[in-house]
Amino acid sequence: MVKGGKIKEVEEFQYLNSCVIIDVNVGQEINARIGMTAAIFKLLKNIWRSSAYNTQTKINIHKSNV
Repeated sequence: MVKGGKIKEVEEFQYLNSCVIIDVNVGQEINARIGMTAAIFKLLKNIWRSSAYNTQTKINIHKSNV
C-alpha cells in the first residue's frame, strides 16, 4: 500500500524507456526497441538526404545513435 491505496499489479510496464515484463520472453522487449530505433532513424531521413551535411557529419550522427 502506498498512501493508503493499493498498487495495481500489472504484467508489464515501461521504465527508463525499457519495457519490463513479468514473463521472461524478451521478444516483446526486442521488438519494442527495434520499433523505437526505426522511428528515430525515420526522423533523421531528411539529414541523410540533405547535401547541407558532409559525409563525416552524417557518419558521426549515425555513430552517436547506434
